[in-house]
Amino acid sequence: MAELTRQVRVRGEGDITRAIVETSQVARSLGFDAPAVNKIATATSELARNIMKYAGTGEILIREAADDCGVGIEIVARDRGPGIADVDTAMEDHFSSSGTLGLGLPGVRRMMDDFEIQTEVGRGTTVTIRAWRASRSARLHQSITDTAARVESERQAKDNSRSKSRAVDVGPEIDCAYVI
Repeated sequence: MAELTRQVRVRGEGDITRAIVETSQVARSLGFDAPAVNKIATATSELARNIMKYAGTGEILIREAADDCGVGIEIVARDRGPGIADVDTAMEDHFSSSGTLGLGLPGVRRMMDDFEIQTEVGRGTTVTIRAWRASRSARLHQSITDTAARVESERQAKDNSRSKSRAVDVGPEIDCAYVI
């Protein structure tokens, strides 16, 4: 995992490009397909541009992410800029404090599987994003499907091992079959 960790200091336009290239290389090495790599690179570009626009300098950290369901990529963008006074408003589409379209952070949140933001006015902002080779919802659906299939298979195996059944007469109106 260490060899897949990259750090890019963001101080100028060239650093934004470097962050995009580094992120794309790590994403490809982790097995993301071309459309996913492009989406991850776009999100990284937006975060790096925000560092330049609002803080002047900062860093992008790119590393492998892993959990019980698989492998992904984690990008951490942090700066020591002015921070965001109202995160809820900043996360609304079309809100901008700099005259742009206001689609940056909300767009990044939509593109990525995980999105976290920590900010403190006067101290800076850290945005952590993750993409998984299969989206969380697809992985959760697959996990549920796998569990259901396993439970059904175990139930059928128990039913097959109890192939003998006998009818028990419990009265003139009720006949019940008990599996033994």
